[in-house]
Amino acid sequence: SYTERSAIIQMYGSNWRKIHSQNSSYCSWKGITCSSSEMSNSVIELLLIPGHAPVSSFSESIFDALTDLRVLIIDGEIISEREISDVLLLTYLPGLVLTNNALSDTFPLELFSFTKLEHLVLQGNDLLSGSLPTEIGMLTTLKELEISNNGVNGFIPSEVGKLVDLSVLKLENNRLYGTIPAELWSLDNIDKFNIDGNSFDS
Repeated sequence: SYTERSAIIQMYGSNWRKIHSQNSSYCSWKGITCSSSEMSNSVIELLLIPGHAPVSSFSESIFDALTDLRVLIIDGEIISEREISDVLLLTYLPGLVLTNNALSDTFPLELFSFTKLEHLVLQGNDLLSGSLPTEIGMLTTLKELEISNNGVNGFIPSEVGKLVDLSVLKLENNRLYGTIPAELWSLDNIDKFNIDGNSFDS
């Protein structure tokens, strides 16, 4: 099994040796944010993008060691579809960002098992297609939902109206159409809202 440090080193692989001193704190590495608590100095956010934090090895067992991780950001095609499947097992995460072709299929149904999810950003995945499932209404803890610049099509399900804590809803530049459900206008906490670039009924 991995310790938090060995998990991070395994993830960075040979690139880690080129960029960082073996004795340096991984909390100072690019793409890693640690808690500032005096009681704990553990990883709470990981940003993985090409050329920033190159991924050498990526699996569910690595994430088992990152027990305080709260936000995972993966930008670009830096991991395989199998490894994306491992990410979708991290159902305890409050924040998940998969952008710029990190996804290339239909909306991942595994996301509906994320019971603490507050921030979900699936932006800029040109090959992400299919409709927005009605199960989206199960993610009642969501505060931010961004699914812009994808190939998502069909209607906006009325179940989005169940996400009463939403403050950000961005669905622009997809292939959505039909009538905008009235339930959207009852979301009182919305601060940022964008559905431009679709084909809704006028």
